[in-house]
Amino acid sequence: MYEFIPYLPLNTKGITEEQWRTAREAWIRHLNDLLEETDNGFVDNVISNRHLQQFIDTFQTAQLDGEQVDAELSKLVFLVYLRAADLVAIGSPVFSSTQLINFAVIYGDANPNTVRKVFFRLLDNSPALLDAVQESIVTMVQCMRSMPEHLQRTRPSMERAYVVVRVLDALVSATMDVKDIWNQQQVEIERFLFACYNDLTSTLAKAGGEEHDDLDLHAYLIKSTLVSLFNSLMEIIFFRPLGFVFDRQDHSNEIKSSQPAILQADIVVDDFSKHLLSLLENSGLDHPREAFKDASLIMDWEVEYAITNKLAAVNKTLFNGYPFLTECTTS
Repeated sequence: MYEFIPYLPLNTKGITEEQWRTAREAWIRHLNDLLEETDNGFVDNVISNRHLQQFIDTFQTAQLDGEQVDAELSKLVFLVYLRAADLVAIGSPVFSSTQLINFAVIYGDANPNTVRKVFFRLLDNSPALLDAVQESIVTMVQCMRSMPEHLQRTRPSMERAYVVVRVLDALVSATMDVKDIWNQQQVEIERFLFACYNDLTSTLAKAGGEEHDDLDLHAYLIKSTLVSLFNSLMEIIFFRPLGFVFDRQDHSNEIKSSQPAILQADIVVDDFSKHLLSLLENSGLDHPREAFKDASLIMDWEVEYAITNKLAAVNKTLFNGYPFLTECTTS
């Protein structure tokens, strides 16, 4: 077993830069050695090496706390998760649900497809881990449900709210391919989120005194993350069944065809059109609004993800440009 020491950020009080560089060399050496292990040796370490588990925990904590971490270390930890997912056939290396959730939050935006692959393989092989992740999603949804009632325009309150929506957004994106999670609850979450967004807007828009600029930034982070969450839910409910996926890294990119559309594509499109019209009718678009200030969720979704263009691409691919979906967003 490799003797990992817990991770400490470079600016840790009482640690000199020379001491940190020495520790960094040891972390990198042990991680490289671990990744070069035989399959059985790698699995044994990930399951049984408490020093490795402690290193991963402390390293992830530093990342989530916003500490500037070493890029090489971050890449090697990412590769540990990736190899673990590749080795599920010979005995799944068991990460805790907390470690897996942190992995999604940290790496999900930059490597969405790989993170989804890791989640799919590990959750498919571990019913206990699947249950734990499902429970985490339920817990985050419950926290979000209470947010309009309890959120205050103070930094501590908004930071707590941002943690909740950030974790939920990361989990929804990471588990898109896990069918055992997404059967019906995505529809319930999406509809609640639409109502919740409008309730939050008035609180997030209130004046914030001396900390106004800082609170405006936190308000934007909360709302943009909720829009990302809404986008993921709409992808699960409508776009993926039609054979399309979004580029999570570049929101301006055109929608991509990932697989053949289901046979009942016309039914999905009809349901989507009706649902989109309903959202538009309840979005207050008859008055001037400013995106990510006092605008509705549907407007901010359009601004951030250029949904009209993506709907046009769906029409062109599936229906030779028949325009009824695009009309929904411009009527």
